[in-house]
Amino acid sequence: MTKTRRWWAAATAATVASAVMVVPPAAQAAEATTAGTTITTTARQLGSGKVTGFTETPTAEIPATPADSSAAELRDIARKRAFASKQDIGFDVAQAAREAQRDAPDSGAEGGDEGDYGILREVMRPPAVPENDFAKECETSAAAASDRVGYIKNRMQWCATYRVTAVDVAPNRGGFMAMTFVVVGYGRDDGVRDLHFFLRPMSVVFFGSLTATDSLSFGIDCYHDTPGCSESGDQRRPLGEWLAHAATGTWTPFVLASDANTDQPDKMLFHPFAIEYQFKTLLPDYVREDGTNEPLDYFVRCDSATYFGTRTAACIFHDVLPHLIYPVLNSDGSGSPVKEVAEHIRDAFADPNSTRPYRLDGDKRIPGNYDARTTTNYLQRVQYEGPEWQENSSEKDRACHGTWPYQETGIPPEERPLFDEQCDEFPFASTLQGAGARRLRGMPVDFSVRAVLAEDNEAAGRQLPPFYRDDRILYGENDWFWVQIVPQSDAGAANGPIVSVAPKAEGTEGQPIQLRATMRTEAAETDITWSVVGAAGNDPGASCSFDNPHSLEPKITCNDDGVYYATLTVDDRTHPPASGTTEVTVHNAPPKVSITSPTPWQVFRVGTPVQLTAPFTDAANDTHTCDVSWDDSTSTRSIPSARVCAQTHTFTSAGMYTIEVAVTDDDGGTGTATVMIVVYDPEGGFLTEGGHITSPVGAFPAGPDHTGKLIIQASVKYLPGASGPVPGNGRVAADLEGGEMRLQSTGIEWLVVSPTGKAAVKGVGTVGGQAGYGFLFYGEDDPDGLRLVVWRLGSSTIPNDQIVYDNRPSDYDLDRSGLTEMTSGSIQIHN
Repeated sequence: MTKTRRWWAAATAATVASAVMVVPPAAQAAEATTAGTTITTTARQLGSGKVTGFTETPTAEIPATPADSSAAELRDIARKRAFASKQDIGFDVAQAAREAQRDAPDSGAEGGDEGDYGILREVMRPPAVPENDFAKECETSAAAASDRVGYIKNRMQWCATYRVTAVDVAPNRGGFMAMTFVVVGYGRDDGVRDLHFFLRPMSVVFFGSLTATDSLSFGIDCYHDTPGCSESGDQRRPLGEWLAHAATGTWTPFVLASDANTDQPDKMLFHPFAIEYQFKTLLPDYVREDGTNEPLDYFVRCDSATYFGTRTAACIFHDVLPHLIYPVLNSDGSGSPVKEVAEHIRDAFADPNSTRPYRLDGDKRIPGNYDARTTTNYLQRVQYEGPEWQENSSEKDRACHGTWPYQETGIPPEERPLFDEQCDEFPFASTLQGAGARRLRGMPVDFSVRAVLAEDNEAAGRQLPPFYRDDRILYGENDWFWVQIVPQSDAGAANGPIVSVAPKAEGTEGQPIQLRATMRTEAAETDITWSVVGAAGNDPGASCSFDNPHSLEPKITCNDDGVYYATLTVDDRTHPPASGTTEVTVHNAPPKVSITSPTPWQVFRVGTPVQLTAPFTDAANDTHTCDVSWDDSTSTRSIPSARVCAQTHTFTSAGMYTIEVAVTDDDGGTGTATVMIVVYDPEGGFLTEGGHITSPVGAFPAGPDHTGKLIIQASVKYLPGASGPVPGNGRVAADLEGGEMRLQSTGIEWLVVSPTGKAAVKGVGTVGGQAGYGFLFYGEDDPDGLRLVVWRLGSSTIPNDQIVYDNRPSDYDLDRSGLTEMTSGSIQIHN
């Protein structure tokens, strides 16, 4: 059956000797290539899978970052990118006010130009490793997987998920590698100008020619080397180590730093960064955007502003618009702690001409509306109790009390604040667009004033300093923000469970694949259930199972390659169930083959049938063919039974034969195994030799620099009528000149004389008079060449890693073994 979706051939190289692969056209078009190599690489965001209800940042609205941009140009680009972002990290004033009511008014405050008001988070310092909750949030975030700017939880926390692949299109033996990974970033405001990043693999798959020893590096790169930006070095590890990190949850750290030596206001610098990778020794490349193929870069801003108390320097993630959220009602329908302030701002946005002070021309313009935001209607922070603040406060008072120039347009006496009320103004006194903006500063904006409950006004006012500090809102043109009015606070999980699942997962058939999910619920009990369906193109009989379908993060195992959709459903028995779906890509795994018969170095006489038995394992839903190459220019094919290849072959000439078994599944995955056997012919001829070679450097491990003569004499043959395999007559002797290696044979095990004029002898003997050594002698008489291998005997007499001498390390198969040309004497092969 032809399946165009299954272009891969095998997976997890650690279990197979080789794999065969057909490469799809799309893979051939991957961008990262190096001349002379057959490997192409690609790196993209992970992708959102079957996520619904998620709005991505439009790539077309994200301006490119040209090289050699000035500081001012980088600032303009950063502002345009932030405005295009669909990320929403609003500061909920009502929630902060409720927290303020529960805690001491100055809890956590660090001072600054507006005093110790509100509930401030602690100074932000990057952790040694990411917090587990945030890491889980990132792994299951649709924005991290698909949004052009990643997932920005707040100006201090960012993350994104990616997938890097490598495809080897070598004709003889291709290969494939895929790694999905998450990158988590932390800003800081503790007086240090740097950001810390952490990378962790989520899944690692490789097979064929791409193996566990092939290396892959990553780095957080100062994109275009913008002035003042520096990065820590790349981190390179073999695939096997990345795979281990996926299993253990190990993080790899990086640092991006910013130089404060700049003449910009507040020593502010913008830096784009990108994720750089390099597979093996190919050209380095960046993670790229799917549609444009441009590098995915992200903007950070660092400053050394002096008006944040002890927080004298900071670096933040900038690809987002900061804004305050004022809910009219709490999630339970009761009035929020800032209800009357929220209603005032809501009315000022919706119908500015109905609010005081009136404008006689009826063209009143109130800036700062997040829901109607433009690149010109933002708010900008000014110094607390500075000139603009003083102007705004005085102008607000004049409008509230109906004094000049607001005698007719300000608040009338009957609407002015009572004993339990205060006069609220919008925009805030702490903004450049405040009450004095039009009349005193000539700005084309207006303001609104209204009497509101004092407790509401004070609750709202206390949250401005935390917002300014925690979101690092700079003065004037260096920053901007908006205000959003919402009817009701987010109910969170009060209206039912909220689930989030990783958009995609990846692995190989027959192996457990980790699923990732998070859940928020206020219910005492919830029912958790995972289910799975396969895509339409999967093979009949393909199925998956969970190790625990009622666990939040189970492992799924599928019996065939293909695409599957695993759905998590959470039911709190009160509200409608919540669900999320992960797209699971399962790669074909090649069969794992072993050979139980014949055994390595087993000896057969010519004409004796050789029985091959090769059991294998593979995914349950695959079917197979078995091909055997007998190394004598013949091959045979069979259909295995009960996952065992069983074939018989008779060799007609002496030799050393490397038999290869190749088991191929119905998806093109091939696993192989080999075994070398010895076939002798007692009537095939004999060997005589006398002479020497120049022993090469490295041949004698006890003296690796030794290059003296190796003198050898050999005479081995089968006597007439002998059946073998032990020759009736034979002797091999060797003496390494000055090298303290003198071999004398004490027993010959077999002799092979091939029809091609080559011979091999195996036996045991003494070295320097000490028993316990094995040897192999190879010879060819046209041209005269030889190889001698001597080793200390182990549990068997076949060669091991205790080599005493080998003048030409190479394959032990007679036809593949290397030989050293003789400098005197000759070898005679008598057929």
